[in-house]
Amino acid sequence: MNQTNFIPSVKQILDENHVRYDTEENEKGTKFIMFPLRGSNSVYDCFFALNERDNWIIFKSNIPNKIEDKRRREIAEYLIRLNELVMDGNFGMHYSTGGLFFETNLNLKFIPEIRKEDITDLISSHVYLLDFALNGLYRIIFGNLNPEQAIDSLNEAK
Repeated sequence: MNQTNFIPSVKQILDENHVRYDTEENEKGTKFIMFPLRGSNSVYDCFFALNERDNWIIFKSNIPNKIEDKRRREIAEYLIRLNELVMDGNFGMHYSTGGLFFETNLNLKFIPEIRKEDITDLISSHVYLLDFALNGLYRIIFGNLNPEQAIDSLNEAK
């Protein structure tokens, strides 16, 4: 599949799984498809962005929890430690709002073909990693672990 078939393929996958979605295109020609994903711990707001001109795709998933000001430093440390374990993207936090996200960027110049199965795997891995990350986050917020202990507990649970 080339990138012009990417958004239709995502729509097909979401339709097959009865997931509602919205689409739009901005003034620069970037195409978006936005949808919720249900994990075992939460529902995540997700979107794919496709820029055919510059040959890139972004898949971003927002975690619904907002981190209060006094906890942001330790959660930032947790995310840094967590990113050392993740190969398929990056966790991040908007420090001013406490909003959390996971993002994967794909440069299509280096990917000759993306198959429908690849998209399905990407979506599935996002949900898995979001649930995995949220477990550690909850262990810090509710279990009073520090970031290092939370990562250790996630490693032990694997």
